Amino acid sequence: VDQGKLHYVIVVLPKDGDLEKAKISVSDFNSRFNRLDDLKISSVYLSTESEIPVIVIRKFKDAATALAYTKNTTDPKSDYAPHMKREVFAVTQDNYREILRQKSIDAYKVFYQNNY
Repeated sequence: VDQGKLHYVIVVLPKDGDLEKAKISVSDFNSRFNRLDDLKISSVYLSTESEIPVIVIRKFKDAATALAYTKNTTDPKSDYAPHMKREVFAVTQDNYREILRQKSIDAYKVFYQNNY
């Protein structure tokens, strides 16, 4: 992993996750804790079959910044998508494209554990 490369953060929700509610929660979190970072939020479904909702937060200047963000999402005081099951990952732009191409997060989870 090129730690100095531009990174995104992806929030993977369960199939039945409320995407709109999660986006509002993430947006509120960003307004409170990352106001000056000019983060952009979008969403995508990994595939039409799996319908796994994913929130994409762009852009972080490097891995360290993205990882600090992911760490903050686990702080109970942060109120990050409360009462919502989710997984949060830092990802390079290239790896994000690969996740979309594969239409799955499974291979990336293993890669993430081994490299971040």
